[in-house]
Amino acid sequence: MAHLMVHHRVKDFETWKKVFDEHANERAAAGCTGGELYQCSEDPNDVVIRLSWDTAENARAFTLAKHTREAMAKGGVIGEPILVFLNEPEDVPK
Repeated sequence: MAHLMVHHRVKDFETWKKVFDEHANERAAAGCTGGELYQCSEDPNDVVIRLSWDTAENARAFTLAKHTREAMAKGGVIGEPILVFLNEPEDVPK
């Protein structure tokens, strides 16, 4: 399992979220198995997403796909996103 953290700003969260949700089938077909979506508490248009993937290669390919870039543009992503490819997490005690 591989993980991808995406951090970007959007023009309008509701507009972006609709496009993000519409793109779910493409994510699943590319090997995404789910994840979490966060809005920053000080700015709802500052978005962080952590997605799990079947392989790191599929995660990387998805970020480079034309349909992904088109969806980001349609959703109003501002600038280039910060992409971080992650290994399996290590549990941290409370």
